[in-house]
Amino acid sequence: MDNTAQIQKLQDKLSGLEGKPHVSEVMKELIEFTQQTEDPLLITDKKAKNQSPYKKKKGI
Repeated sequence: MDNTAQIQKLQDKLSGLEGKPHVSEVMKELIEFTQQTEDPLLITDKKAKNQSPYKKKKGI
C-alpha cells in the first residue's frame, strides 16, 4: 500500500469518527494540547540562546 492510499484510509477513518461526541471532544483536547505544548525535540530560538549542543561545558 502506497503512502497516498494509507493517508486516504486514515482520512476516511477520521471522517467516520468526527461525528461521535466523545471522539470529537478528545480530538479537540489533543489538538489544543499539541498546539500549546512545545516540542522538546525541536530547538527554538529561546532554547538556542540558552543551550547549544556544541557549547563546551565548564569543568570538562
